[in-house]
Amino acid sequence: MFLGETKSPVLMAAHHGYYHILEIFKDSLEANFGFVEARTGYTPLHAVFLRSSPKSKVQPEQKVVIKIVNIAMCTLSQDNPNSDYVKCVNLLLDDEFSHRSQIDETINFRTDFNGDTALHLATQQPDQDSAKKLLARGASLSVKNNWGRTPADIISPKTLEEFLDECIVGGGGGNDGVSGSVTFHYDFLKPPMLNGKMWQDKEQNPHLDLPETEVNALIYALGSVPKLILLK
Repeated sequence: MFLGETKSPVLMAAHHGYYHILEIFKDSLEANFGFVEARTGYTPLHAVFLRSSPKSKVQPEQKVVIKIVNIAMCTLSQDNPNSDYVKCVNLLLDDEFSHRSQIDETINFRTDFNGDTALHLATQQPDQDSAKKLLARGASLSVKNNWGRTPADIISPKTLEEFLDECIVGGGGGNDGVSGSVTFHYDFLKPPMLNGKMWQDKEQNPHLDLPETEVNALIYALGSVPKLILLK
């Protein structure tokens, strides 16, 4: 982790969704994917889920050319072809990613504005596969933002159900047709790693709650009315 006043090249590429630039940086030992912007608390993971760069869309001076190309190709896309946030997420959360330890260290960091983690932001995106990938990598359901909301409060029932289904990695029935066994991948239930920034936030704001265990967060999520169906 490195706290900096200005955006790092990695953070800037993530902010704009420039996945091809991140592809180049991933092979560099000097690239810092654990950079945390001091002013905002943003990490590269926050940046790819905020998706706030105007450069991810076609600029006004390009629209005439793009419109002609769209008509010729029978498409209506206004997205910048150089920008793809989903590909950025897939790269950052790849299990074989060379800078994985830096991503894991900052995966539960909160922004300074709303206190959101990457998982808070991912639950609000249309591509919910990214939220499931974060959960599989250890993103916590129990970190509260500045409004007291956790990802467990806002994650969709369908996303949580699909993730829990994916945690079932094997099983089979007995010969009697009644007994059987199920193998369940439950690493995500381990207590979230409390990084240095969480303790720093706690010192600055004594009323801030540290994350609970994931078991408690999951029970809370399943116990809410819309998600009660997952218990059936």
